[in-house]
Amino acid sequence: MSSEVLKEGTTVRILSYESRPEFDGKEAEIGNFSEKDKTYECWLTDDALEGTYALCARDQFEVVEKEEPAAKEDAGPMKTFAVGDRVKGTDSGKLGTVTAVDGDGDPKVKLDGEDDAVQRFGKEFEVVEKALFAVGDKVRGKDSGKLGTVTALDEDGDPKVKLDGEDEALQRFGKEFEVVTKAADRTSRSRSGSSDDKKKKGKKKKKKRSSSSSSSSSSKGKRSNSGDRHKKRGGGFGRSTLEKLDDEKKRQRKFQKQKGVGQDAALRLLGLR
Repeated sequence: MSSEVLKEGTTVRILSYESRPEFDGKEAEIGNFSEKDKTYECWLTDDALEGTYALCARDQFEVVEKEEPAAKEDAGPMKTFAVGDRVKGTDSGKLGTVTAVDGDGDPKVKLDGEDDAVQRFGKEFEVVEKALFAVGDKVRGKDSGKLGTVTALDEDGDPKVKLDGEDEALQRFGKEFEVVTKAADRTSRSRSGSSDDKKKKGKKKKKKRSSSSSSSSSSKGKRSNSGDRHKKRGGGFGRSTLEKLDDEKKRQRKFQKQKGVGQDAALRLLGLR
């Protein structure tokens, strides 16, 4: 008999319990262990005996070996659907087109020969042909040669295209366009090039700073002029005594000029000048 104390929650089967014979053969879960009495609380799991327990020594019960749950089979790579994908029912074998994809990634499928699309579980279908177009693809007109961007797809997988230089996107037939750059490729390139772009932006900023510093000498005159304007408009706070005296002299000269002009005008009216 093992001396190891069993963990709480271990499932056991009571073999013999004299005070309550109805417990014999019933399953229970281990509760507290009394070191003093060397007994376990065995809480009965039978619905009719729920909430009752027996105090059992180790030889009064046996451990029930629970079977490990079977490991889940590998479901393989997760299926991904896109609007316009051609799909086939895994059981029915029917072909259809994905018209929408919900938040769980499950497709809404319009089966060939049916009028309405129906929301389905992704596990019910497999992709037999990926959609030619995806939102964000850069496309070119086969006849016109004009470039544009796919903004949406209809239930047949045909693209709505906004041509470069035009304001509105128009619904088109897929056969009229060819994909120049897939949206996924453009996104991955932009992400991989983000660090290079940052470096380039950094260099540009440095050039701007250096050019502004080199032109600082040529703009000193402008800065000094603007400084003079600020001095003329500024108040007396923080100004030197010499500056204040200079302003006072200017005001006196201006007053004398105005006074002289007034005197001359009065004398001319009186005919004395």
